[in-house]
Amino acid sequence: MQTRVLLAVAALVGCNTSRPVPPPPAPAVQPVSLAGTEWLLEDLGGAGVLDRVQSTLVFLPEGRVGGSSGCNRMMGGVKMDGSSITFSKLGGTLMACPAAVMDQERKYLGALGKAKTFRIDGPYLLIESEGLAEPLKFSRKAP
Repeated sequence: MQTRVLLAVAALVGCNTSRPVPPPPAPAVQPVSLAGTEWLLEDLGGAGVLDRVQSTLVFLPEGRVGGSSGCNRMMGGVKMDGSSITFSKLGGTLMACPAAVMDQERKYLGALGKAKTFRIDGPYLLIESEGLAEPLKFSRKAP
């Protein structure tokens, strides 16, 4: 009888082996799509922007961007992978504007050309660019 009880206890203990439960899989990070959005430049790497100068960035389908660089219309390519972003073949129209506007435009296009990463922070799009202490800061324009 005692042997049967020990066997029954051993069987119950053997059935109750605890195996570690694997953690649930991490949720997949959804890539951020900026296609179809338009942004207004609010700050150029900590240097502010000129009043009444509208520098914009429009994300178009198929890896294209457009917008205003302050004086001229601009266009080019964009590639995003995770949080990295690169702009390529940026070009634009060739209108002349006051020197201060042209200087801001040159700095803006230069910063886009050296862009490294981006993130959305509340209502802002922040683009980190090589050589700037602070990111380019954009606010979203209404559709």
